[in-house]
Amino acid sequence: MELNSTKDTHKSKSVNLLPVSVLLPIYKKDSPIFFHEALNSLLTLIGFPSQVIIGIDGPLTIELMYEIDLFSHSYPAEVTLVRHETNRGLGYMINSMAEVASNEVLARMDADDICRPDRFVKQYDFIREEKLDLIGGQISEFKVRVGDLTWKKKVPIHHDEIVKYLKMKSPFTHPTIMFTKEIFVRINGLKRIPPIEDYDFFVRCHLNGARFGNVKDTVLDFRLGPNFETLKRRRGFDYLRREFFMYYVLFFRKYRYYTVTDVLFASLFKLPLRLLPFPVFLFIYKKTRK
Repeated sequence: MELNSTKDTHKSKSVNLLPVSVLLPIYKKDSPIFFHEALNSLLTLIGFPSQVIIGIDGPLTIELMYEIDLFSHSYPAEVTLVRHETNRGLGYMINSMAEVASNEVLARMDADDICRPDRFVKQYDFIREEKLDLIGGQISEFKVRVGDLTWKKKVPIHHDEIVKYLKMKSPFTHPTIMFTKEIFVRINGLKRIPPIEDYDFFVRCHLNGARFGNVKDTVLDFRLGPNFETLKRRRGFDYLRREFFMYYVLFFRKYRYYTVTDVLFASLFKLPLRLLPFPVFLFIYKKTRK
């Protein structure tokens, strides 16, 4: 692992810095245009995380490296680069970035989503004032440009509601989450089980006594892609197989979190959704949006 860090101390004195470290992984298949828009959203914040950690997961294109270099010279606080020569996957990268985080509060972000200007101010105040371990927020979804869809995903706000929701589906949208380093270390971070690392992470946090919450406001614009590429990745036999492993092997047999009834419900009603024709899958997905 190679580590680089830059910090413009002159600029950082004149802006509102928050004691938050952002974990932002990137790999060669990410779009430079989308990445530019994501990074640009960090330059328009009203409260800047004092550290942005960009995890470079294997070799990148010249265009992506240019965006990183441009951002590193523009961001008004510390930018830390964590490099791995080969592609190691999301779980490995998040764990590597968390190791070098200089703050006790960590936040996730994807390389193609757009943070709202007040995202980190609202979330940091919420997690600190409510003394929570892991929080998220509401999102608005878009295809190509922010606002080209009217879909909003609403997740429960209070801890008890979130815990009830957790058995049905993930009560957080992963690029909105903010959590303490203490809970991350307590459960040994993310497991390397793509694409279910995040859901598994939330369940293990719950089983280890974490307190949850979600900000009631929209904090992020979530990119679905011009042809709903994000949703298409959530389908197919391989995705179904990995989900079944999570429900049956992890949640039921290992964690003792799922009951037999929970496994049967997932097998009969949740897992079959992954094999539906995409137009049907999209119709059902849209019906769950506000």
